[in-house]
Amino acid sequence: MMRRRGVLIVVVALYAVTWVGGWRSHEREIAAFARHRYDSAISMNAKLAQHASEKGYSIKLRAGGPSSGVEWCIPIVPGLCLANSYYVVGPLYAAGTTKLVLFYGVGSITVCNLAGWYA
Repeated sequence: MMRRRGVLIVVVALYAVTWVGGWRSHEREIAAFARHRYDSAISMNAKLAQHASEKGYSIKLRAGGPSSGVEWCIPIVPGLCLANSYYVVGPLYAAGTTKLVLFYGVGSITVCNLAGWYA
């Protein structure tokens, strides 16, 4: 009886760590990805400034920098979460997806996108 209780406590603790840690690390991952996309768009706009002014082409960016976040995150098994996250770089430069996220203690990695939207 005592052994089962101990195993149950360990499993519940692993799920809790996966939930909180997976959420936080995926939030950092998606924020860094959005910042990278935003900075890339700024440099692309600078490189194509002359062509953009002649033709009217440029990447419109969100005022105040990129926005990103995790809407929800559910642990499936310890170390693996089902998460829904998004990033917005500009009005026509955004995405939101439901994905499997592998949490490995100090970070996370997206295993695969399951469904989502892109603008």
